[in-house]
Amino acid sequence: MSQMQVANITFSAAGSTRVETDSTANVIMMTVNSANVMYANPSRTVFPTGTINVDNEVAIGGAARIGGSLFVAGANVIALIEAAGGDPAASQAEQEAGTEAAKYVAPATQHFHPSAAKFWVKATGAASTIEVSYNMTSWTDGATGTASGTIADDFSSADWCATISFFTNAGATIDATFTTSVAITAQAAGTFSVVCGRMQDGATAAASLVDPAAWFVAGYGDQ
Repeated sequence: MSQMQVANITFSAAGSTRVETDSTANVIMMTVNSANVMYANPSRTVFPTGTINVDNEVAIGGAARIGGSLFVAGANVIALIEAAGGDPAASQAEQEAGTEAAKYVAPATQHFHPSAAKFWVKATGAASTIEVSYNMTSWTDGATGTASGTIADDFSSADWCATISFFTNAGATIDATFTTSVAITAQAAGTFSVVCGRMQDGATAAASLVDPAAWFVAGYGDQ
């Protein structure tokens, strides 16, 4: 294959279509029909004033700066961003309302949605030990069968929904005449207390508090 090396060349410099090169024959600017002006040198920037049609993939290694509209699959992305006040991510208020359909959910705000747990914890039954948790500050073991927890980022009020369960005491004997249950005994915006009790069937049977092997507590509501 032959090569042609040209020091400097300009095609139709005064016309509507031209190609300009530098001293090493690199194309530095192309003007097509007096509309699409494109700098082709990799170190330069593309400034189209008309339309550029690309049938295959466009790979951009650096930043892409767009002064006009960006259309993806027919949707004007720039218009969506502008309509969102410059931020396409849902805000805390929009997450809490749960009705916004044109914004994406950012990791920093997704937990504000009503369907998301605001905290959860697995704690050791007879110790002040948090085994694993989310948005919890501490866990305090109380008397037998009782404990309390402190939430890191509080709810907006004491009106939140708690779910509670337990892992059975490994040393307990399964007995059909006993029923073990857990409950919330105190609830505030940032704290709660729990109790685990075992009750024997029958009108004269006495209830007794027991420590489970582990507590499981989660809370839903407004933060």
